[in-house]
Amino acid sequence: MQKKRSNLLLKNSILRKSIFFFLLFVFGCPEHFGQSFPLWLMNQGDIRCRKTAVGFSLRSYYQDTSAVSLAIARAAEQLVKQERVSIVSLKSFWTTARGTEVMDNAFVEQFDTTLVPNIRESAAVLDTYISDDFVAVLLSTDNCKESFSKELINISTQSEPDWVTDIPQNDHYIYAVGSAPEYYYKTSSLYEAEKQAYYALAASKNAKLKSLQKSETIVEEQRKEEISVELYGVEILKRWRDDKEKVFYVLARMPKQ
Repeated sequence: MQKKRSNLLLKNSILRKSIFFFLLFVFGCPEHFGQSFPLWLMNQGDIRCRKTAVGFSLRSYYQDTSAVSLAIARAAEQLVKQERVSIVSLKSFWTTARGTEVMDNAFVEQFDTTLVPNIRESAAVLDTYISDDFVAVLLSTDNCKESFSKELINISTQSEPDWVTDIPQNDHYIYAVGSAPEYYYKTSSLYEAEKQAYYALAASKNAKLKSLQKSETIVEEQRKEEISVELYGVEILKRWRDDKEKVFYVLARMPKQ
């Protein structure tokens, strides 16, 4: 009897998981990307707080508390990165009789991860958004819950903003736009677009400054080049999804130094 009961519980568990992943497949596919997002997620730069960051995570099959906790941890990482992060470009070249070719071009982010736990404990959770398939948490170093709107907007009906093709310019900040294709999981698209915005800021600063840490090593006919750029005070200002082209965009800025 006990064995039959255990088998029945196991079958029920497998059935529940099968239903869950079926629903995830149906409702988590890219064609269901169109939905309402909180205004603070799309227009983060309009929040009147000293520092803010948004963290994302996939919804948990078991309970949302673990997904929210993970999103908070990732938002804390974003706050640390915004303060200071090194973008390291690693390029590999191959020299042949026909000339030099780029074999690989990779970017690596380096930041002080030891600061994350303290930020996570001290920062205030301003709002939490839970959709059908992911969680977003708005974190701030200030407890300024009345300084932003929790209004939901339909991201599929938003027209293309000017900053997507006409990057802002002024005397105080360097602006950059990052983009990412629509992946199976929204969180991957959102994070990749942010990373590309950071890399674009680094490339812009690299083009303007000469005091870069640069090293080269030559191994036989292979040459490796490493360039490190320090970014300070990065802010994520805007997000936008191109519903037609299925691309996510992020606008970021940092002070000119």
